[in-house]
Amino acid sequence: MVSPVPNGRKRQRGGRIILSEAVERDELRGAWRCSYRRSKSALFFLLLSSRCDMLCSSFGWHAPSSFCRRSATKGRRNSLRAAVLRMVSHQEENSGARTSKGYAKREERAIPSKVFYAKQRRDGGRNGKSDSRQQKFTTNIPTKRFNQRLDGMAKSIRPNNKREGIEIVNRMEKLVFDTMKEWEDTVANLQDLSDVIRPETKTFNILINAFGRSAYPDSALRAEQILSNMFKMQETHGYPHLAPDSFSFTAVISALSRWANRSRKDAREAAVRAMQLLSRMESMAEGGNRHVAPTAVTFNTVLDVLSKTGNMQDAKRAEALVERMQQLYDDRRNANARPSVISYNACMKAYARCAANGAEDAPDRAEELLQHMKNTGINADRITYTTLIDCYAKAATTRPGAAVRAEEILRDMTHLYAVSGNDAIRPDYLSYSAVIGAWARTATPDAASRANSLLVQMEALHAAGADGGISLAPSTVTYNSVLNAFARSGHPDAAQQAWELLIKMQTLSKLEDRNVKCDTITFSTVIDAIAKTRADPERAEELFFRMEKQYEDTGDESFRPNSISLSSAVNAWAKSDRPDAASRALSFLDKAERIAYLRPNAIVYSTLLECLAKSRSRSAAKAAEDVLVRMERLYREGKKEARPDAAAYANLINAYTKSGHPNTTRRAMDLLNEAERQYSNGNEAMKPTLLLYSAVLQALAKSATIEGAENAEALLRRKLYFRSRPKMTTVCFNAVIDAHARSGGPDAAEKAEAILDEMVRRFEQGDIEVKPSVRSFNAVCLAWKNTKNDAKAPKRAEAVLKKMNDMYRASGDTSYKPDICTINTIIGSWSNMGTKEAAEKAMAFLLYAEGRQAVGDETMFPDRITFRTCVEAWAKSGDETALKKAMEVAKRMEASPYKPDLYTLHSLMMAYNSVHNQGEPQPPWRSSSKASSAEKYLTTLLAAHEAGRADSDLVFLAYDIIIRAYEKNGSEKATNRAGELRNLKDEFCDTLKEKDGYDAVDRNKWNLSRRFRKT
Repeated sequence: MVSPVPNGRKRQRGGRIILSEAVERDELRGAWRCSYRRSKSALFFLLLSSRCDMLCSSFGWHAPSSFCRRSATKGRRNSLRAAVLRMVSHQEENSGARTSKGYAKREERAIPSKVFYAKQRRDGGRNGKSDSRQQKFTTNIPTKRFNQRLDGMAKSIRPNNKREGIEIVNRMEKLVFDTMKEWEDTVANLQDLSDVIRPETKTFNILINAFGRSAYPDSALRAEQILSNMFKMQETHGYPHLAPDSFSFTAVISALSRWANRSRKDAREAAVRAMQLLSRMESMAEGGNRHVAPTAVTFNTVLDVLSKTGNMQDAKRAEALVERMQQLYDDRRNANARPSVISYNACMKAYARCAANGAEDAPDRAEELLQHMKNTGINADRITYTTLIDCYAKAATTRPGAAVRAEEILRDMTHLYAVSGNDAIRPDYLSYSAVIGAWARTATPDAASRANSLLVQMEALHAAGADGGISLAPSTVTYNSVLNAFARSGHPDAAQQAWELLIKMQTLSKLEDRNVKCDTITFSTVIDAIAKTRADPERAEELFFRMEKQYEDTGDESFRPNSISLSSAVNAWAKSDRPDAASRALSFLDKAERIAYLRPNAIVYSTLLECLAKSRSRSAAKAAEDVLVRMERLYREGKKEARPDAAAYANLINAYTKSGHPNTTRRAMDLLNEAERQYSNGNEAMKPTLLLYSAVLQALAKSATIEGAENAEALLRRKLYFRSRPKMTTVCFNAVIDAHARSGGPDAAEKAEAILDEMVRRFEQGDIEVKPSVRSFNAVCLAWKNTKNDAKAPKRAEAVLKKMNDMYRASGDTSYKPDICTINTIIGSWSNMGTKEAAEKAMAFLLYAEGRQAVGDETMFPDRITFRTCVEAWAKSGDETALKKAMEVAKRMEASPYKPDLYTLHSLMMAYNSVHNQGEPQPPWRSSSKASSAEKYLTTLLAAHEAGRADSDLVFLAYDIIIRAYEKNGSEKATNRAGELRNLKDEFCDTLKEKDGYDAVDRNKWNLSRRFRKT
C-alpha cells in the first residue's frame, strides 16, 4: 500500500502543501494543491465514507484511521462524487499530456476543490477579487479529433438548405450530449480516461455556432440555452473545463444576429437579448474573469444585431456603444475593445435601416458618423461610403434631394481614389447600384434618365477595362433597379424602354463573363412598368406566360412566376381603362389558376376586385361578390394565402359604390362590421385599415342622403374598442364633408364647413394627418352650391374661396391654392340663383379664370363645365338678352379646346325658351340615343328660324353639336345619321344663300363638324 504522501515528503509553499510525485498506478497522476488546514477535509475525509475501502484499494492508498472518525457527516459524504470527478478529470488531463508529450517531469497545477471555489467566491465578493479561476487544461487526442469532426459538420451546414441544416444540428446536439453522458459514466465507474472523449468549452462553442448557422426554429434561443447549461454544469457539478469564454458569448450573439433577419419583431427581441449578454460579459469581466471579457468582435456582433431593428433608438444605442468601446480602449480597461471601421460601418447600416423606415434625420446622423471617423483617425473604406449612399437611397422616397446627394458621394469616392490611389475606397458595382437605387426611388421627372445614364457609365467603364480588378460590371440587381426607375417614372415611353432593357439583359445573359440573368424580379418589374404606363396589357400577359414556359422548359427557379408577377399582370388590365378590362382580367386569372405550382394570394384577388370596381359596370358588384366567394372557398380548402383580408373588403365596397348598386350603403356597413368582428376574434388579416374606412365613407357619401351623411360623421367620430383603430386622416374627413355636400340637408353646408374648420384648427395645432387640401375646400363650396333657396349660399362659397386665397398667400402651400373646380363650383352656386346679377357674377368668374390662364396658371384653365355652367346661368337669368349672352359664351367655348356639347345645346334652348316664353324642353337622355333625342331641338329651331324667332347661327350650332354627338358614338348607324345631318345642314346653308345671300365665310364660321373630323 502507498501512503497518502509518497515517501513521506512534504514541500510547503506559502502555507500550502504540494503533492508533486506520482502515485503507483497510471490511472491517476499529479497532485492536489490545497490549504494545509483543509487538506484533511478537502481530500482524505471523502475517502473515508461508505466506499472508503474500495477507493483506497483502487488508488493504492491507505486511509489512516485517525481520519475515519471525522468522515461521518452527511454533507461530506454527499461531496464524494464531485471530488471523484475532479480527481479523475485531473487524471485525464495528465494522461492526455503523457500521451502527447511523453513522461517529462513537471509540476502540475492542481484542480481546486468545490470547497475552494466556494471560499474564493465568498472572499471575492468581499475583497473584489476573482469569483473563479479559469484553469488551463490539456485536451487529449480523442477530444481533439471529436472537436474537428464537429467543426466539419458545422461547416457543412448550408443556409439555403434548411432541412439538411436542421438534421445536421440535431445530430450534433445528440452526439455532444451522448458523449457527455459517456464521459460521466466512465468517471463514475473509475475507468481509464486516457482514450475517452471529454466534451469541453470548445465542443459546446462549436455546437452553439452550428445552431446559429442553421435554420433551426428558434436557433438563437436554443444557443442561449446551451450557454446557460454550460454555466449550470460548471457551477453545480464542478466542471471547470466547461466554463464559457468570450467565444461562447460571441457565438450566441452571432446566432441572435442571424435570428434577427427573420422579422422586425424578432430583430427587436434579439437586440434586447444581445445587450443583456454583453452586459453579463462586462459584469463578469469586471469581477475578474478575464476569459469572458468582450472583444471587438463581440462588440461588432452586438452592433450588427442593433443595426437590423430599423429603430432609431437602437441606432443611437449602437453609436453610443462605439463611443463606449473607444472609452474602454482609451482608459486601458479593455485593450481588445478598440473600435474599427467595421464598428462604424455597422452603425451606418443601422441608420440606413432607419432611413428605410422613414427616419428623415438618419442620413444626417450617418454623415456625422463619417466625420467622427475622420476625426478619430479611422480611415473609411468602400463599404463605409457605399453604406452612406444606401442610407440616402433608402430615404429618397421621403427626402428631397437624397438621390442628388448620393450621386455626390459617389463622385467624392471617385475623386478620393484618383488622388490617393487607395483601392479600399474605389467605387465598385455596389456603389453605383446604390446610387441607381436612389434614383429609382425618386419621383422626379429625370430620375429614370439619371439612373439609366449611370448604368451606361458603368457599362462603358467595364468595357474599357477601367475597373482595375474591382468589378464594375452591372449585375442583375443593377439592371432591375433601372427597370424599377422606368416603372416608377410614369413616362409614356417607360414601358417601351423597360422592354428594350429586358431584351438587352437577355442578350447579356448568354455571355459567360457577365453576371446578368433575367429573374422573376426582372420580368415582374417590366410587367409593372407596362401596368403603370397603361401601355399594352396583352404584352404583360404574354410576358407572364413566357416566364411560365421558360420555367417549365428549364426548371430554373429564377424564371418561376410568383404571386407578385401575377398581381402585376392583373394590375396591367386594371389600369388599362379598356372597356373589356374586367372580363379579360378574369379570363387571365382563370388561366393562371390552372398552373399547379402557382398559388394566387389575397393581393392578386384584391387587384382583380379593384379592376372590377374601375369598370363601373352594372354587373361589377355581382362579379366582385363571386371573387370573394372564391377566396373564401380556397381558404376553406387549405390555401391560407387566399384568405380574404381588409383590402379585399375595401375593393368589394368600391365595386358596389362605383357600379351604382342600390344596396351599396347596407352592404358596406355589413362588411365593415364583419371585418371588425373577425379582427376582434384574432384574425390579423382583417385588421381594419384606412383604405377600408375610406371605402365605407365614400359609399355613405355617394348615397346622397341625409341618413348617409349622418352615418358617415358617426363613423368618423366613434371610438372603437379593439386594439388599434387607424387614425382618420384628410381622406376620411373629405369623404364626410362630401357626404354632407351631397345630402341636400337643410344644415348640410354648415356641418360641412364646421368639419373644415376643425381640420384647419387641428392642423394648426400640429396634427399633420388632417391637413386640409383643395378637395376639402371644394367639397364645402359644393355643399353651399347644393343648398337650395338660400340667397347667402353664393356669398358663403365666395368666403371659402377667400379663406383659401388667404391661407395660400400666407403659407405659399399649393395645397390651399384654388383651382378650376373651385371656380366651377362658385359659378354653379351663382347659377342656381336664377337672376341677371347672378349670371353677371358667373360671367365675372369665367373672365377671371381666362385671365389666370393668360398668365400661365395651368390650374385655372376653363374647362367644359366652366362654359356650360355660365351658359346655364344666363339661361336661368330670365333676362331678355339671355340668349344673346349665352351665345357669346358658346362662341368663347368654340374658341377653346372644349367644344359645345348636347348639354350646352340644352342650356341654349333653355335661354331661347325663356326669351320667347315657351315651355322648357326635357333634357336629353344619358344614353347612346341622346343625340337622337336632341334632334327635337333642331326641329324646334328650324321652325323658329322660318318664323324669324331664331338666329341662323344657333341653327348651325345645333347641327354641329348633334353631328358631333353622333360621330362620337362611333356605331355604324350613328355615323350614317351624322352624314345625313351633314347633308341637311348643307341644304340649309344653300337655302340661306339663295334667300338671304348668306356668305360662305359665315357658313364656315359654325362648320364645327369638319374641324372635329380633322382633330
